[in-house]
Amino acid sequence: MDSTNSRRRSPQRNRPVALLVALTLATAGFGFVRPVEGASPELHVCPGCAFTTVHEALERAPAGATVTVHSGYYPEGSLQISKPVTLRGNGYPILDGLGKGHIFYVTAPDVHIQGLTLYRTGVSSVTEFAAIRFHEIHRCSVRDNVILGATYGIYLERSRDCAIERNRIIGQSRSEVSGGNGIHLWYSQEMSIEGNQVEGHRDGLYMEFSENLRIRKNTFEKNIRYGMHFMFSHHNHFHNNVFRKNTTGVAVMYSHDIDVKGNIFLRSWGGAFYGLLLKEISDSYIQGNLIEGNTNGILLDSSNRNLIQGNSFRMNGWAIDVYGNNYGNRITGNSFVGNHFDITTNSRRSENTYDGNYWDRHHGYDGDGDGAGDVPYRPMSVFALWVNRNSELAILMNSPVVDFLEAAERVFPVITPDNMEDGRPLMKNPVRREDIVNANP
Repeated sequence: MDSTNSRRRSPQRNRPVALLVALTLATAGFGFVRPVEGASPELHVCPGCAFTTVHEALERAPAGATVTVHSGYYPEGSLQISKPVTLRGNGYPILDGLGKGHIFYVTAPDVHIQGLTLYRTGVSSVTEFAAIRFHEIHRCSVRDNVILGATYGIYLERSRDCAIERNRIIGQSRSEVSGGNGIHLWYSQEMSIEGNQVEGHRDGLYMEFSENLRIRKNTFEKNIRYGMHFMFSHHNHFHNNVFRKNTTGVAVMYSHDIDVKGNIFLRSWGGAFYGLLLKEISDSYIQGNLIEGNTNGILLDSSNRNLIQGNSFRMNGWAIDVYGNNYGNRITGNSFVGNHFDITTNSRRSENTYDGNYWDRHHGYDGDGDGAGDVPYRPMSVFALWVNRNSELAILMNSPVVDFLEAAERVFPVITPDNMEDGRPLMKNPVRREDIVNANP
């Protein structure tokens, strides 16, 4: 059954289909299937099965059993899972939480949930209700589900060794206060989060005090605060994800040893929107990413000893905004093309290194043929500094007065940091946009 069409049908409209399914399943002998010796028992849920509700099947299922829910509509409310069990859907059955709380509250290890459509959690200003909430467990998986109308989609607290893969999670958050997160991790470790699509939540993926996470090939789109949000979460890897039209693509805060590679940050455009916001981040790697069409490509705030290498900055308002409280960052081998401003800062000194980048505004010469300009290039313009402080001055962009002041500042730097320069500006662009795009979902 097509999951999109099934969501639109009311229970009344599904009755003819449910009767047909019931007759078919009844003739097939579905119900409680007694396993052969050594096999895990399997229970079936459908209108004509021995179990007609998921609640009944979970109550009767022994530890290690598989519960298969066949296509249809099941108004279940809130369900508890307190034993190891595999719960799988056949034809994306719709489990309606009826707005009563969590749809699944899991307190047992070795629970696996796959192939379901989960609809309508409770809404509360006190309790963070989720479609699936795991509490202090290990070894779990949530794969190939559709989650609709949930305050929180998948919520893991004090859990480890789980796989969250290929789920589609669509929320309806209207504000940061009332909305929840698509995937939420708190004090959780050793997770694989891969191939999910999350949109319409407060944060697409939120993690706090969570480490050793592998976050790959997900798409986070149109979330009202952050596509992904780190807080106090170290030693994490996020590779080949797409962040599109979020207020900010990713915010990484108060963390270290983060590996950011091969991601795409697109169209976070607005008053205080960022592709990638780094707040008190250290000893991390930002490599091979495409950062395109954002108000601010990267913001560096109190972030130290990071390597920003081989990224493509295209068509942003500001490619990189480097606050004066950063030091020891190396910005090398990047491509800056079509940005209004490549670099800006609020300081008269730069404690970071720029070397071997490609700047489309650089028009130097390469006399010795080593591929780099012979004269250092100063990537920050005085006008970028003025507009950063007074946005209304943007109306003067490309005016003759600004051009004259820029030329004078390049010769006699008075306002911009005199040591902010790229000593080896590249003559050819080292980063191919299409290579980054083709490596992503």
